[in-house]
Amino acid sequence: MVLFILMLAPFTFSTSAFVFAGVLQPMASDLGISIGAAGQLQTAFALSCAVGGPLLASLTGRFERKALLSFVLATLMVANIACANAESYPAILVVRVIAGFIGALTLPLASTIAIAMVPQERAPVALATVMAGISVAFLVGIPMGSVVGEQFGWHASFWLAACIAGIALLAVTIGVPTVGRHPSSERQAMRTILRWPLLGYFGLTFFSFSGTFTTIAYVGPIVTEFTGLGGSGIGAVQFCVGIGGLLGLTLGAIVSRRRGPMIAILMSVIILIQALYTLGLVAGLHGTAGLAFVILAGLGGSVALFALSPILQTQIAVLSGSAATLAFALNGSMVFMGQGSGAALGGLVSATLGLHALGLVGAGIASIGVVLAFIVHRDRVNAERGGERPDLLASATD
Repeated sequence: MVLFILMLAPFTFSTSAFVFAGVLQPMASDLGISIGAAGQLQTAFALSCAVGGPLLASLTGRFERKALLSFVLATLMVANIACANAESYPAILVVRVIAGFIGALTLPLASTIAIAMVPQERAPVALATVMAGISVAFLVGIPMGSVVGEQFGWHASFWLAACIAGIALLAVTIGVPTVGRHPSSERQAMRTILRWPLLGYFGLTFFSFSGTFTTIAYVGPIVTEFTGLGGSGIGAVQFCVGIGGLLGLTLGAIVSRRRGPMIAILMSVIILIQALYTLGLVAGLHGTAGLAFVILAGLGGSVALFALSPILQTQIAVLSGSAATLAFALNGSMVFMGQGSGAALGGLVSATLGLHALGLVGAGIASIGVVLAFIVHRDRVNAERGGERPDLLASATD
């Protein structure tokens, strides 16, 4: 039961991050800015997360985990209320930066609490359960934000996110037990995580999310281009992305203990899906065919991306040991940097080359991840042949 309560934390965070993704166009019109500028609110949030996660994790290592998580959820609730009442782009931008900086601790704290409550062999399942909150956000929270925003205005999307944060805060306060403080010193923890192959896993997280969010950050305009639909249609696609995320997490938990270059395979699927976005737009698919195409692409891409997550997170947990919170925060930083860089690059590409070019750019970024995945896999195989015992689970996670 506690794992499902912890799942509400990343659910809240992910909903808060992208709750307005389906109403970018009306939001941009109301604020008097371009769609690309509105999309940069996601970029600012993600990049502030990238900075705030590792920094705050190192500074708060001696504090009790549950209390910190409650504080972070309270901050997200207040930030969403502030955005709901804001009337200018600069005001929203400032609030989003602050919320991202503090909110970056959400998933690392929830993950650390989860693995502290289960035996080591159950870590992949515990992590997959907690991370399912991200998928549920795409399944329920973000689509609800699109529908509510379409019906009642974009301010209502932020009010929805604030309510979700309040519910999560109450649940964590009541249902999650107290967890001990971080035993490692900041310097020792940093030395632990800044080594190979942990750095390789961090890089894989970055390239997978950067390649994917080149398109996903602009799911609203893409869905409208394919189908002509607004908030409800965008919400339907986001729902399918959430379904794909749940399927991917289940797949990742299953294959995390099997041998083989699974990460490289999943990264290759991301390349294929990204290329399909460009193919569909260039082919001029519209109407029912366009809707079916974009749903399948969103579903497939989500399965691949979220299948990677428990695989990478499990390895990071094993390699980092008592420095797990800082390692999760740094990996989360790679997630946010990937999201932010992908969204930023997507905004630039869509403004200069058009939406049809987003998929090719995303595929190019993911291709770097495939190369890195094979390097990590090669090094592990060489270590095993040389008689070394790598600090990894006896599983195919790379």
